[in-house]
Amino acid sequence: MNSESRLARVFIVTLIVTLASWSFAFVFSAIAGELPFPKETLKKAGQSVNKNVQRVKETETLDLTGITDVEVDVRSGDIEVRPTDEKQMRIEFEGTIEAGGKVLEITRDGDELEIKTRRGLESKLQWDFSGANNFIGAQEFLKLRVFVPRSYLKKLELEVASGEIDVRDLVLGELEARASSGDIGIDKSQIDKVEAKLTSGNLRVSELKGVLLARVTSGELKVQKFQGPSIDVRITSGDMNLSEIDSKDVEATATSGDIAIQVKEADGWHFKLHALSGDVENSVADNPNGTRNMRVNATSGDITITK
Repeated sequence: MNSESRLARVFIVTLIVTLASWSFAFVFSAIAGELPFPKETLKKAGQSVNKNVQRVKETETLDLTGITDVEVDVRSGDIEVRPTDEKQMRIEFEGTIEAGGKVLEITRDGDELEIKTRRGLESKLQWDFSGANNFIGAQEFLKLRVFVPRSYLKKLELEVASGEIDVRDLVLGELEARASSGDIGIDKSQIDKVEAKLTSGNLRVSELKGVLLARVTSGELKVQKFQGPSIDVRITSGDMNLSEIDSKDVEATATSGDIAIQVKEADGWHFKLHALSGDVENSVADNPNGTRNMRVNATSGDITITK
């Protein structure tokens, strides 16, 4: 390689390093609030970047006559569900999204009603240069408040990709709650059958009457004051805590984590407890002829049963 080629190569490498340094300096300066360009210029840039973002706050009312299954699906946001004495379902939604089009897509197919947030809204990495130096992440984030008529006693399905599900004071025939990333909370409700599935986050159930089937991949699973024929709960990675459990059939499984169960009544329990790598502690008497059955399995973790 001749001297001119070496000089050209050194120049190119130096240029790349310099540009990379300037880029990192800009990002870290923006984070610290010390921007390397005049605020007037950045304010204009911020306005042009964010011109397609809007705040929304609207209400929809839906007739549930003849409906036996309502599905609410939110891509990114929270779902809050409460009962109402009104005859129609009411949905209040607010948040920040990209401008254009309707927020909700509502489809009725026979006795099924599907409510989804509009697809095709892409997340963008943006800075707000209007003076606050705030980082703007995903542009679509909604909070849906769903008010279910007390007269509706059929099935309700709730699903979020990223966000929280909060259910309280409901009386239903069936509830399915699913979240990929976030938390699920079900409180003070009477539901014949509840099925909750969570990939990453915390699942909390309190004062539920009915049948409970719960699955958590990674997080924490907590059930308090449960009353019903059966409860089947499983967690892959994380701890499980069940307290004041009043049921005739309990099944709990944890792959990696501890299981703690407190029963409301100490009499009539027949136990099958197994911990592959961990300790088993049971302070409740085992009755082989009991009418209540409990099966608990922990692969790596402890099992504790108390009254």
